[in-house]
Amino acid sequence: MLKAIAAIALALATAAAQAETYAIQAGRLIVDAAAPARAASTLIITDGRITRIDDGATAPAGATVVDMRDKTVMPGLIDVHVHLTSDANLPWYETLRPKYSESYAAVTGVKNALITARAGFTTVRDVGSSGTSAIAVRDAIRDGSVPGPRIKVSGQPLSMIGGHADPAVGLSPDLRDALSTTPGMFTVCTGTEECSKAVRRLA
Repeated sequence: MLKAIAAIALALATAAAQAETYAIQAGRLIVDAAAPARAASTLIITDGRITRIDDGATAPAGATVVDMRDKTVMPGLIDVHVHLTSDANLPWYETLRPKYSESYAAVTGVKNALITARAGFTTVRDVGSSGTSAIAVRDAIRDGSVPGPRIKVSGQPLSMIGGHADPAVGLSPDLRDALSTTPGMFTVCTGTEECSKAVRRLA
């Protein structure tokens, strides 16, 4: 079933960018988690949208057929909290090294986007990244340059002093100030005026 999810996720992720019609033929189709699965069915996807569901195995003229007749197909999953451009196995302070630039983060995001799509996720919400790295990954996927899920992206995070995205919590003021001025990494602000300036700078 995992292979079926991965194939459908990649098909849906690329369909919108390529503006093609897909016919995904399923042995069983889960439409509603609270209802029994449908028997053999075909999903017709045009321009990245499911336009109809047919009984049995069908295919409109010119459609790309994805044969999943021996698999169970289900809707793509949604993850509402990801950091695609980060390496989960890397402590945050390691990202301060010159190697881990904003460009490197974008490449990491491309790799993680493909892994995420293959795991069955067709939409994710990226809630914090280095500079504009996640925005670049989102745009590359949307343009069809690389495969991956749809991404709702927030960009570089803002934090109040001592907040969740303040990397210097527990460190000396000197270290905190140095981290706060590291380009593209963190934006710590306090008060309406300071945070408004940060938003305008990042917008």
